[in-house]
Amino acid sequence: MPHKGHDEVILDELWSFVWAKRNAVWIWIVLSRRNLQVLAFFVGRRDLQSAEMVWKQVPLPWRDDLVFTDGYRVYQSLLQKAPLQHARCLKRDPETWGETSPVEGTNNALRQGVSYLTRKSLAFARSLHWLQARLHWFIHHWNLRQAKKYA
Repeated sequence: MPHKGHDEVILDELWSFVWAKRNAVWIWIVLSRRNLQVLAFFVGRRDLQSAEMVWKQVPLPWRDDLVFTDGYRVYQSLLQKAPLQHARCLKRDPETWGETSPVEGTNNALRQGVSYLTRKSLAFARSLHWLQARLHWFIHHWNLRQAKKYA
């Protein structure tokens, strides 16, 4: 869906692995708060470089919106050029608690929709290619469903 003026963005990461748990990967998700569409995702490590990679994929109008994140320090480094644009939501803070709930719900939907992400399952990604392909397919259909819902 197109950017319709004021929106907010939620940024979060989700753990998974490829072939064995020692091969950890992190799925970075950028979500529009207005229509719950995934604006960008990236599979990589849990570091600043991966955060920068997913942020570069976010369409330009959304990069100027307010960004909600959890307390992970990488987000502060990523958004240091625009500190007033960044809202850290700590789980223990009653004023900001729940601001990142929409992306947590999306993470839950990802875990249910992509068998590779299910915890305690016999299904797991045997290659990074297939993990990315399944994520791409699921997110494409997720965004179509959200577009119909919020049209």
